[in-house]
Amino acid sequence: MSIEEKMMMARMIMRAEAQYFTAALMGLIPYYTEEVPTCAVTKGMVLIINPTYLLSLTDMQAATRLWHEVQHVLRDSFEMFSSYDKVADMMAFMDVANRGQDLAINSSGRTGPWDFGPDGLLPAQFGFPEGLTAQEYILLLLDDQGKQQQQKKEKWGGCHGCGSASGKPADKELEEKIDAQMGRAPSDVKEIERQVARDIIKHNAKYPGTMTGAWEEWAKAKLEPAKVPWEQKFANMVRHCLAVYTPGGGVDNSYQHPARRSYVGPIGSPSVLYPGPVDPVIEAALILDTSGSMGISTDIAIALREMRAVVESVGQRECWLLEVDAEEAAKARRVTPPELISLNIHGRGGTDFRPAFTAIEKLNPKPSVAIYMTDGMGPAPTNKPANLEVIWCLVGEGRKAPTSWGHVVHVKD
Repeated sequence: MSIEEKMMMARMIMRAEAQYFTAALMGLIPYYTEEVPTCAVTKGMVLIINPTYLLSLTDMQAATRLWHEVQHVLRDSFEMFSSYDKVADMMAFMDVANRGQDLAINSSGRTGPWDFGPDGLLPAQFGFPEGLTAQEYILLLLDDQGKQQQQKKEKWGGCHGCGSASGKPADKELEEKIDAQMGRAPSDVKEIERQVARDIIKHNAKYPGTMTGAWEEWAKAKLEPAKVPWEQKFANMVRHCLAVYTPGGGVDNSYQHPARRSYVGPIGSPSVLYPGPVDPVIEAALILDTSGSMGISTDIAIALREMRAVVESVGQRECWLLEVDAEEAAKARRVTPPELISLNIHGRGGTDFRPAFTAIEKLNPKPSVAIYMTDGMGPAPTNKPANLEVIWCLVGEGRKAPTSWGHVVHVKD
C-alpha cells in the first residue's frame, strides 16, 4: 500500500467515526518527511508526517492519529506554549506540555473506537485518572517528574509526542519553515473551525447524546459573534457622532472672518468684502442619570473615565454636564475633561429622561451631541430631538434602551 492509499484509508475511517470533524480533517495539508519520528501538526494546519511511521500503523491506528492531530488544531494547543514563555527551562516544559495535551486528547477518546497503538500516551500509563484537562495533566506530570524521573523515562521511552512539531523544541524551526511555505492563514483556520462548530451543532441536533457536552459548548463559543470591548464601542460611537459636525474644511460662511479674496481699498475708494469659511463649534453634553438606581461609585465612575478619554481624544477642551433625576431639575454647567473624574453627584431620586432634553434646548451654545449615562429605566421623549445626536450609555444590571432612537452602547457588555 502506498502512502497516499494509506492516508486515503485513514481519512475514510475517521470521517465515518467522526463526521463532524470532516472540515478540519480535509483542511490538513500533508507534508511527508523523515525529519520527525511520528507525526505532528502546525499552527497553519500542515500535517508533518513520517511516511515510514504511517505505513507501520494499522488503518484504524492511522485514522486515530489523524483524529488526534485534528484535536490539536481545534483545541488550539499552540496557544498553551505562548502562555508559558517565561518558564525557566522552556525546552523541558514544552516536552511536558505536549505530553499533557496528548493525555487529555487521548483520554477524551477512550470511549470511542480509536486505537492508540503502542506509542499513544494514555493516563493509565502514568497512574493518572481519566478525563482531566491538559493543564491538569501538565501539573501532574511536573509534580511527578522529579519524584520518579527515571521511571518516567522508561514509560516515555517508546511514546512519541505530537502537535507543534512533535513537541520537540529542536523542531521549531522546521515547523516555522513549513508553515511559511504552505501553512494556512489564521483567517482560513478560523473559518474551518467555524465550519466544524456548525457541523457539531447539526450532528448533536440529529443524534443527541452521541458526543460529549464539552464539544457542543466549544461549538457554541466558536459561533458566538465576536465581542468588542464596550470602551472601544463607546469611543468609536462618540467619534462617529462628533464627525457629523466636524467637516474640517468649513461649511458655513461669516463676514467676521473675511475671505482672502476680499479687497479693501483706500478711504473713499471701492472695497469688496467676501465672507470666509468657518467650521462650526462642536458642543458635547454629558448627562448623568442621578436617580437612586444608578451605582455612582462603580458604573458611572467607569463611564466618566471613558468619557474623559474620548472628549480629550477628539480635541474638546470642555463640555456641558447635566445631572438629572425625576424630581430635581437639570443642573447644567461647563466642565473640563479632568473634572469628569471626581464629581459631587446630586439628585438620587427617581428617573425621568425628559427634563434633560428640555434643558438642552435652552443651553447656549447648544450641544450637537449628548451622551446620556443611565440604566435606561424611565420615561423618555417620544421623538428624537432635532439636530442632536444622542448616545445612550447603559450601565447597571437591569439596563435597557429607553427609546427606539439614538445610539446605544452597553457598559461592561
